Amino acid sequence: MTNTITGRLLLVLAVGLVMIFLTQVAVRQYVELPALRQLEYNSDARAVNRVRSAFVEQLRGLERVVIDYAAWDESYEFMGEPRDDPHAQSFLRNDVGGAAHRNTRVNGMIFFSAAREVVHATAYDPYSGGPAPELPLDPTSLADDVIVLRHDDPQLAESGLTSANVGIIAFAVAHIVDSSEQLPSRGTLLFWRLIDAAFTADIALVAGVHFELIPLERALGIPELAAKIDSRRIRERDFLPRDVDRNLHWALFDYAGKPIYLVRQPAEPREFDEGLLPFPSMIAFLSSGLLLLLLTVFFSRSFVQRLKQGTSVMRDIRHGGDFGHALPTTAGDELSEMFSHFNALLRHIRDQEQDLKIRNLALAEISQRDAVTGIHNRRYFDETFDRFWRQAARGGRSISVLLIDVDHFKAFNDNYGHQKGDDVLRQVAGALEDKLHRATEFVARYGGEEFGVVLSEISAEDALRVAESLRAAVMELAIPHEHSPCARVVTISVGVASINANMRFPHLELVRVADAALYAAKGQGRNRVEEGGRHRMVIPNQGKVP
Repeated sequence: MTNTITGRLLLVLAVGLVMIFLTQVAVRQYVELPALRQLEYNSDARAVNRVRSAFVEQLRGLERVVIDYAAWDESYEFMGEPRDDPHAQSFLRNDVGGAAHRNTRVNGMIFFSAAREVVHATAYDPYSGGPAPELPLDPTSLADDVIVLRHDDPQLAESGLTSANVGIIAFAVAHIVDSSEQLPSRGTLLFWRLIDAAFTADIALVAGVHFELIPLERALGIPELAAKIDSRRIRERDFLPRDVDRNLHWALFDYAGKPIYLVRQPAEPREFDEGLLPFPSMIAFLSSGLLLLLLTVFFSRSFVQRLKQGTSVMRDIRHGGDFGHALPTTAGDELSEMFSHFNALLRHIRDQEQDLKIRNLALAEISQRDAVTGIHNRRYFDETFDRFWRQAARGGRSISVLLIDVDHFKAFNDNYGHQKGDDVLRQVAGALEDKLHRATEFVARYGGEEFGVVLSEISAEDALRVAESLRAAVMELAIPHEHSPCARVVTISVGVASINANMRFPHLELVRVADAALYAAKGQGRNRVEEGGRHRMVIPNQGKVP
């Protein structure tokens, strides 16, 4: 039979079919499935990271709240007064009461003295702002390393998760200091929020992923999870592989680095068949056999060439991580159908990646905005001022810093209330922002009632004119202030410092000079603009700056 042409053709056909079958299985086993599983793993990692990032952002929000209150002069004065003092009672009633924290979403706050003694503790309903006596957090249930900060920087807070008598809480703690940061700390202030259904709902809303928090002790009691959980393994791996129910598991650690929760979240549906020879591949195999019977050489070259091309693309995707590649689908056969499914999976991953970038940009924008005024915050000021400085230094261009203080703001708060004070800060911020339109200038809330302005590529004289226009703009708001000794309306004092940028000159020295000028403006009656003395800004090894 093999000596006949038919026999030889059948032999060639049989060998060809075997070779095609083995090739198909090998490509599926060693190229396609590993690449698809890697894509699936990357998709799962991004889903896990979305939830992790949302947890981190919640903690950063607590940090921003505790820093605002800990660096507030009212808090500092409260820590130095007897509890029965009328001013202290007013502070507890008006500024520590639940209504003042309706928008902070916290469950409570605790004032600790420098000796770690509890000075005052309050619990709230995070949504109504009313008292919540059913959540009496016992401060003695907190570990000492939660109360005592590991640094002395008043502009930094520490946060994390820890166990307390009410359950697992998220907390943030900061030093209680005066706004000038010249006096020693009078203790620490701690804000906390219970990890409950409302907290996890907030996380799920930000992350766009529903999840479940399983206490580690309970997780160890679930047989299918207990076999996979091991403290060392949890630390080493980002997350556990998908289980039979298409769930991902990963650990959430407390402030001391101890796992306290196992997070369970659903993974995206699998969009590929894990079989070695799925239906589209089987169709391609049968079609290949028929075509091989008619034109073996031509089909072999065409089929193998396309497989090589597809394998090369999948290898590039696997090693380069560029999901912009696509497998060729122009032939319109079963192999192209399989490649189309693969391309659809690539597009899905690429869309998820773009969505994650958009969410990260939104989170970054939120982290650089002041919650009260809506303008940029101190973090944005520090980062953007450093960038402006470097750009100006490369070209030797001038740069100016304006530090602005709302005159007699404490008296305004004392007589009109904290909420009115917040309204004033928002109106002042709006007036300042309306006057600054160039791409080389910006305004940010510097802290408390202070604002910072950076003007690049502008002369010292023009910087003074801008400062005067800002002062006039605030005065034109005509916000009544009956208790201001310098005017009957809300006014500002402005300290201005200007210099030709130079990398040998520490840029924070320019802020110090502006602050000194602001101090001089306040000392000379306020509601005025003062320029910092340029003769005091010395570049190392270069003498005085002209």
